[in-house]
This record gives sequence, structure tokens and C-alpha cells, in this order.
Amino acid sequence: QWNGEVLAAAAKKHSAFPRFSVTAALMEAVFGNLPLIYIAAHYGLRIAGLMTLVQRVIVAPMNLISTNIGQVYYSDLAVAKPMGKEALHKIFSGHLKQTMVLGLIGFGLAALFAPIAIPMIFGAAWKDAVVVYWITLPMFLMGFVAAPFGWTLDILFKQKTHLVRATTRALLVGGMLALVSQFQLQWLPGLCLISIGLTLVYVSYLY
Repeated sequence: QWNGEVLAAAAKKHSAFPRFSVTAALMEAVFGNLPLIYIAAHYGLRIAGLMTLVQRVIVAPMNLISTNIGQVYYSDLAVAKPMGKEALHKIFSGHLKQTMVLGLIGFGLAALFAPIAIPMIFGAAWKDAVVVYWITLPMFLMGFVAAPFGWTLDILFKQKTHLVRATTRALLVGGMLALVSQFQLQWLPGLCLISIGLTLVYVSYLY
């Protein structure tokens, strides 16, 4: 049965979601894709193609695992929320360790076999994708580790924190790309700086 008072109360209780999280999600979408757009614009389609290959072939399957971990974490966190901060911290720590171990194993194995597998499967023309993967490995590893824990802010109704986090990411990404442009770095050192910057962004998500 439709109840206007109940709906109004729910809308008021959760008003922070549209006010803060929508803006945060938009900023994350824009600045999450900005580095690849920058790479294509400044270093050409070849380097962007190498980066895309790494993302689609190596990183995408790991991200599926990360998404599944996040769904389990969300469920466990929702159950533990009434039990207090100690229970929440235990859930967070347990899943963080599990995700880190899986990430180290998955991305580590990929780093070992990439020099053989990429040229064999895609041809010698794509061998530089191995270098791209090695450079971006810390960035993708920490992105894998941090991704499942974005649910924490939703469960705890920390939408303002979500917006602060997204704003911080935007400033760091924008500042990092500005440095690459300022010093006119070639694609190799430029990609190293981008990887370092985004690695720090993802590490900050865990605090």
C-alpha cells in the first residue's frame, strides 16, 4: 500500500545519495577515463591501443573477480553493521587481506607469463604491451584491491566522504596529467607518472 509519509521520510533520510553520490559518481566516471583519453591525444593511438589491450585482456578478468568480492563484502558488511565498529573492522580487514592475496597472485602470474603470451597470441607488433603492463601493474593491482570497498561508504551513509574522495581523485589525476604536459614527458616516463599517481589514489581509497 502506498504511503506518502513513509516515502517522504525515506527520501529525507537518503537525500544525501542524490546530493553527493551522484556528483561523485559522475566525477569518478569522467576522471577514471581521462588518463586513457589523454594518452590517446598526446601519445597517439598506438600507445592507447597497447593500454587498451592490457585493460581488456589482463585487467578485465581480474575486475570480474573484484566485482564478485565486492558483492560478498557488501552483504557481509550489511549483516555486521548492527554489531558495531569492531565487527565492521573485522569484516573489512578479512576481505582486504583476501583481495590483496588474490590480486598479488593473479597480477603476478600475468606479469610472469605476459612476455610469452602477448607476442604469441597477438603477434610481435604488440610486444610493447608487456612493458605497458609492467609499468601499470601497481595501478591496476591497487585498483583491484580498492574496488570492492567502495560499498563501505554506502553502507555507512558516508556520501559526503564519497564526494570528498572523488574530488581528491579528480585533483590528483588532473594535477598528474598537468605535470606530464608541463614537462612534455615521452610516453614511457609519462605512463610511469600516471601509474604512480593512480596507485596513490587507489591506496587512499582504503583509508
